Amino acid sequence: MTSKKCDLVLGIDVSTSCTGFAVIDCNGKLLNASFVYLDQKNILDKAELIEKEIKRLFSEYPSITRIAIEQNMIGFRRGFSSAQVLSTLARFNGIVTYIAFCISGIYPDMISVVNARKTLKIPIPKGSNAKECVIEWVKNQEPDFEFPVKTISSGKRKGEIVLEKGVEDACDAYVVARFLLINI
Repeated sequence: MTSKKCDLVLGIDVSTSCTGFAVIDCNGKLLNASFVYLDQKNILDKAELIEKEIKRLFSEYPSITRIAIEQNMIGFRRGFSSAQVLSTLARFNGIVTYIAFCISGIYPDMISVVNARKTLKIPIPKGSNAKECVIEWVKNQEPDFEFPVKTISSGKRKGEIVLEKGVEDACDAYVVARFLLINI
């Protein structure tokens, strides 16, 4: 009796400040959650860091057969976006998509994170912080996964251990990967 090969899905949440990655198996189990902070001014320098991370992930997980990339915003959100920001994000998203394709030979699926959250039934009450709701949902799905943390070094929360800021991007990457998995 032969068993079905369990292929992996790579999720990518593209942003010009921090890009998140998640690798899940065919059962939706989170194997890897990572992120890359992008402090560089030049978009090509940012792309080079993303390329290194994608190469690392494919080296570590050679059985990735699908890639889900969060679709860039296509509309304005009050207080959040301008034409310049949307243009830069769309350009960077295209660069990351091309890099992923060149490294893997896999055509990435572009996934709406809003649609993915709705399909996965992630509860986001009106007026709440969507990123925080997603993190809590992912932590409930993956209770044994150890996300990166840091200790606050100053201020009134000094000494408090909190999740690294990039975890929210890795969680969005997990969401688009899970969406793709159930829609294969």
